[in-house]
Amino acid sequence: MLKFEHLFKKCNIVVNQLEMQDEIIIKSKELAHKYNKKYLLNPAPYKMLSDDVLKDICFLTPNETELAGFVGKTNLTEIDEFKLAASELVSKGVKNVVVTLGEKGALHCSKSGCKLYPAYKVSEVVDTVAAGDAFNGTFAAMIDQGRSIEEAIKYANASGALTVMKKGAIPSIPTIKEIEEFLKQK
Repeated sequence: MLKFEHLFKKCNIVVNQLEMQDEIIIKSKELAHKYNKKYLLNPAPYKMLSDDVLKDICFLTPNETELAGFVGKTNLTEIDEFKLAASELVSKGVKNVVVTLGEKGALHCSKSGCKLYPAYKVSEVVDTVAAGDAFNGTFAAMIDQGRSIEEAIKYANASGALTVMKKGAIPSIPTIKEIEEFLKQK
């Protein structure tokens, strides 16, 4: 991992997900902090993380199921339940919890409170396989460009909406041009 340390100096944001080995996740987070970079963890596929791993994550982006797992629940259904669970993670040191809620939108919680960003309506849901990845990639790209969290979520929600209207994983992920055209229509 140390042979890649130079890459951490050049980036603005580091993105990990839980298909990686724990050591890589921990070292990536440490290097992001060392070089004052933002660190985003998409906790998929879900597994419990220690409070030490959660502490000081800049952006944690669980879906509904992953969020429920973090707080020891089997199911969360109401927005108030999502807010309470996300706020619990903030109290453990996560700076921003951005919960992807599918057709309900995305919920952002931080020390200053929680805000729900409604989903964009789509004509037909064809395939949801890449929606979370599209959301996370677009969100990270917007943060990388220096956009606000609010703007990043707006773009990420649009990316997720466009993704579910197409079949497949890679072919369904929209370009920034497609996202911007979609947003102009909203």
